[in-house]
Amino acid sequence: MEISVINQLNDRYENDETITSLERKRLIDDIYKYSSDSNEPNTIARSLVNLSNFQLNNGEVELALKNANHAFELSKKHHLDNVQRRVCNLLGNIQSYYGRYGIALDYYHQSLRIAQHLDMKGSIAAILNNIATLYEAFNMGEQAVKYYISAQTAAKSEHNYKLTIMITHNIINHYFKQGKIENVRQQLDAMGELITHKSDVSEYNALFLINSSRYLFLQEEYEAALVSSNEARALFQKVDDAIGLRECQMMDSRIYDALGDYDKAYEMGSALAVSSEEIGDFDAEREARLFIHQLTDKITFRSGIVENYKRLMVLDESLLNNLYEMSLYQIEGKIDTDLQEQLKRDSDRLMENMSFINEVAKDLAKELDYDTLVKLIITKMASFVEFDALVLGLYDEARELLYNRMTYENGEIKESYDVPLSNKSSMGTWVIRHRTEYYTGYLSHLVLDDFEPLNKNFQNISVPYETIYYSPLIIDEKVIGVFSLQRYTINGYDHAQIEMMRALSSYIAIAIANALKTAQMKELNDRLKTISKQDGLSGLLNRYALNEDVGIILEAFNRQKRKLSTLMCDIDFFKEYNDDYGHLEGDKVIKTVAQILKETCNETTPYIYRYGGDEFMVVFLDSDEENVAAIAQHILISVSDVNMPHLEKGINGKVSVSIGLAYFEVSNEALNEDDLLRSADISLYISKRKGRNQARSMKF
Repeated sequence: MEISVINQLNDRYENDETITSLERKRLIDDIYKYSSDSNEPNTIARSLVNLSNFQLNNGEVELALKNANHAFELSKKHHLDNVQRRVCNLLGNIQSYYGRYGIALDYYHQSLRIAQHLDMKGSIAAILNNIATLYEAFNMGEQAVKYYISAQTAAKSEHNYKLTIMITHNIINHYFKQGKIENVRQQLDAMGELITHKSDVSEYNALFLINSSRYLFLQEEYEAALVSSNEARALFQKVDDAIGLRECQMMDSRIYDALGDYDKAYEMGSALAVSSEEIGDFDAEREARLFIHQLTDKITFRSGIVENYKRLMVLDESLLNNLYEMSLYQIEGKIDTDLQEQLKRDSDRLMENMSFINEVAKDLAKELDYDTLVKLIITKMASFVEFDALVLGLYDEARELLYNRMTYENGEIKESYDVPLSNKSSMGTWVIRHRTEYYTGYLSHLVLDDFEPLNKNFQNISVPYETIYYSPLIIDEKVIGVFSLQRYTINGYDHAQIEMMRALSSYIAIAIANALKTAQMKELNDRLKTISKQDGLSGLLNRYALNEDVGIILEAFNRQKRKLSTLMCDIDFFKEYNDDYGHLEGDKVIKTVAQILKETCNETTPYIYRYGGDEFMVVFLDSDEENVAAIAQHILISVSDVNMPHLEKGINGKVSVSIGLAYFEVSNEALNEDDLLRSADISLYISKRKGRNQARSMKF
């Protein structure tokens, strides 16, 4: 086929916005079929870029990467600048999809340089938008907004309504995450005006509807937000927009959370996390798993929460590695252009220290605790920048409290304390309230709005430092703490050093967030382990716990020669009780007997089990026979005193129990698990044969 025809196909694919998804698929099939017979490099490379773009949008990411790399090599070899500009942008999209943001940023800037060199004004807006989304992924809000606004302005000047709508959509999403309702409203109005130019295209109406849902959500009009999200979903399905559908699913999860249907929110968020993981959508998966993490305290505990924590930590470690790559790219780029030799040396040191923090993130998998992390941060900070004091503190948004605020000075960590957010004499609470960093080189001349003199709220604290750098630690749009470096001298830090501290604060935020997650996950694992060993009805330990504890008990008896006794308790005629009164009443009897066992035995032993059905077992270490026998009698009397009616079969017309006791004498012959469990059962059998409602004992 003639090259001109193939180019016409490519022109239509790139520029015709009216074609349907099915038509686009047929078009790309024709482009691929005919261009494969071509020998013209530009035609082949251009066709490969369009094919790769189509594959990426359809989730065939590996194929997209393969074809994009081929196009990249062709464009370099034959100096096809326009194709290279497009393929660099595409490769940035592919690497961003994988979460490899440092590499993606490099590709985007290559694409931007080519576009600016060729004065290709029609393509600059798209590249700026892509760079903005990377900064968004790293919670670098100021940088993201700067690039978004530049991209929006460029797209408008290019009269590219489609791209302007997409960029406006991204800006709304950014302001939505920050809860800035007025900004969302302004951008939504702007999008509404743009939609009038594209009213026949479902995709843009869908974007307007999902953003309307976000605005309604911020207005706390949750039912209306859900309706708008459902309408957006229908339109996204019509145009087969998988990314849009995932946005709707995330939005619905948040709405159900706000409505108090936490199980539904968890179910939808979990489904989104799994599907996003399957297709490799890093950002969507991390957002969903972070949402599930935030639901932890609202839902019934389940094992999936622990698995979600583990996966979230893997994603966060990957995020930290990518932030490291991205920071290196930025610093190396500055070194090549406008940094002085001293700044280059400082930056080299910064990169070394970022490598350290990167390694710290990996150490989190070894359950690095927060206190250890703090000491490591102090050590490495001291290796690259001078300071007389370092401050770290954690922030609890629910309690509006800066807590565990510690200061490192004069070679030691001072005792930590808490500061309410309302305290206006604290620089830490000031940067949290304003969500912005603050630097002064002359503290004694400080004049700051919303700030009160130190002695007004801190009677016994003085600050002898003149140079203070304070930064809020922000992760996923949420302030989790504060970080500060301070010096006695005036103007203690130059611009370059502040830039370095700013970069490191991003690392510290992620590292601390992961350390806190590690602690929470350990707590959840302990909780899960406790639940797995606990009988749900009685609240006692279960048979699984007994099987685990037997080794400890036998070790104490056989090797440590400690006294050992067992008590087996069985509810008399329990089957008949269930037949006469029903299983709900039977459950109440089990709970009552279990409570009596706990109250009677708790001070003497931790080994109290529901052995199965209506049987209970207690193991005593270091208890005399007389004491164990007295406990058994107390149990018999307590059950009788509760006076639970059992008129047909019960002894004296009420519920009673039978007890078997086994006392083990220290001998040279090792006691095994079967002996331990069987011995008290033998005594219990005798108790029942002798008329029930009594305790019988045997020595073994």
